[in-house]
Amino acid sequence: MPVDEAPTCKPSRPLAVFAIHGTDDPLVPYGGGEVHGGSGGKILSVADTMKLWAAIDGCDPKPVAGEVPDRAPRDGMHTRRDVYTHCKTGTDLVLYTVEGGGHTWPGGGFMDPKFVGKTTQDFDASEAIWTFLSAHALPVQGTARR
Repeated sequence: MPVDEAPTCKPSRPLAVFAIHGTDDPLVPYGGGEVHGGSGGKILSVADTMKLWAAIDGCDPKPVAGEVPDRAPRDGMHTRRDVYTHCKTGTDLVLYTVEGGGHTWPGGGFMDPKFVGKTTQDFDASEAIWTFLSAHALPVQGTARR
């Protein structure tokens, strides 16, 4: 979350949030600070961003932590899945933290780690995102349900 936008982040309706972040991301620092590349700017840490979303959506501020099975134990990475529960708005907040992971697409192709960091194969980001979004589909405005 950009530092400048955090104080004014007041969505008109509750939003489900799904985030994936690598702790060794050389472009978008997990601990917050200056973004390297793109339009730059200062961002909150991942922890502070998720706390903000938990407050906005009325969730417990402390997530329920779980581990994603480590499919490649020798790669030096493992993935934690945090779920923020009891959201008053009926939304879900989910964070996948790839310990040792970079600015990459989990389960995807490999980019040069010296530029973007390492890619985990512990889970498929495309599949995880699709599952999450399918469970949180918004109705299309102007469309009658039958």
